[in-house]
Amino acid sequence: MVCIFNAEGRLKRFLGTHALLICVLVFPLLPAIFIGGALMTFGTQGLAWICGIVGIGLPLAGLALIKRYLKVGPNVHS
Repeated sequence: MVCIFNAEGRLKRFLGTHALLICVLVFPLLPAIFIGGALMTFGTQGLAWICGIVGIGLPLAGLALIKRYLKVGPNVHS
């Protein structure tokens, strides 16, 4: 959005007063485009697996790393 309002030269003349209209109409559609594209690409089952891995698997892996760090201690190499 900042790129549209801070455009220079030819792009600024091309966008002109339409910059606000572009921001109002295009940016709210971006999440729908990404979610729709993911659904078409991976399907609902693939998207569910991705959400499960990212939403559950990565936090659990991070928790395991934190537990290992706390068990070993922060000043092991000192």
